[in-house]
Amino acid sequence: MENNQRGAALIMALFITALVAAAAVAMIDRLHVDIRRTELILATTRANFLAQGSIMWAIDQLNNDWLLQQPQKIVDRMPITSPTNHVGDAEISSVITDAQGYFNINNIINPALRYDFIHLLNLIAPELTPEQAQEIMFAVADWISPSSNSNKDFNQYYNKLNPSYRVPHRLMTSVSELRLVKGITPRLFAKLSPYLIALPQETPLNINSASTLVLATLSPALTLDTAKSMMSFRQSTPFLTTQSFLNMDLIKNSNIAESKITVKSTYFLVKTNVKVGEQITTLYTLLQRAVTDTKPHELILWQSKGTL
Repeated sequence: MENNQRGAALIMALFITALVAAAAVAMIDRLHVDIRRTELILATTRANFLAQGSIMWAIDQLNNDWLLQQPQKIVDRMPITSPTNHVGDAEISSVITDAQGYFNINNIINPALRYDFIHLLNLIAPELTPEQAQEIMFAVADWISPSSNSNKDFNQYYNKLNPSYRVPHRLMTSVSELRLVKGITPRLFAKLSPYLIALPQETPLNINSASTLVLATLSPALTLDTAKSMMSFRQSTPFLTTQSFLNMDLIKNSNIAESKITVKSTYFLVKTNVKVGEQITTLYTLLQRAVTDTKPHELILWQSKGTL
C-alpha cells in the first residue's frame, strides 16, 4: 500500500512538474511575442516622428522654389528627391511630386471636364465599350455631386449590395474611394490609380509635370503619340506659359481651354519612406502652397500611412 501511495505521489509530482514546465514555455513564448510587438510599436512610432521631419524638408524645398524662381525658368522642376538620411539605424528618404501632374478625379464635378475622364478610360481600358465608359463616368460624377443632383438608380444599386452603403455626395478625399463606385472593378482601379489623385477642389493640369497619358486627356483630339512628342519637347524646353503650350503646332487645333492647364502648381504630394531595421513605413502627405504678398507658406492638408 505504501509503495502504491509513493508511486501515485511520484506520478502526481511529475504531472505537476510537466504542467509547470508547459506553463513556463507558454509564458516565455507569450513574452517573446509581447516583446516583439513592443519593438514594432516603438519602431513605428519612431518612424512616424522621423517621417514628420522630412515634411519640413519638403516645405523648405517648395519655399525655395518660389522665392528663388528665375525668369525664363519654371518654378518647380519635379520630382524633387531628398538625399537618403541616416539617423542611427534608420534610413529616411522622400520625394516630392507635383500633385497637379495627376488627373484630379474631383474635376469630374465640372460637366465640362467629364469627357476628359472618359478619354482617360478609353486610353487605359480600350476593352470598355463607349456605353460602359460613359456609365462609369456618370457613376463617379454622381458620387461627388451634391445629393440634390443625385441619380436614384445609383442609390438603389448601392443599397442592394451586401453590405450596402450610401453615396457620400461630396468630393473624394482619397482615390481609394473610387473602388466603391459602380463599374470600377479591381482590375480597372489598378490601371487607373497610378494616374489619379483626389484634390480638395477643381484644379488645372500642370503641363510640365503631367505624364504622357494624362496629357493626352486634355482633348479627345490628342493621341498618345502627340503627347509623347510634347513630353520630348518639354524636356529641353519647358513650357513657361500656358500660351506657349497652346501655340504649339501639334495642338493648335485640339481645342484645349486655357483654364484647363497651368505652369504653376498649388498642390504637391510628398512620399516618405522610413526604414528601421527590416520594417519600412511609408507616409504620404498632401501639401498646399499658398502665396500671400509674394511670400509662400505651406499647409498640410492630409497625411496617409501606407496608401493614398
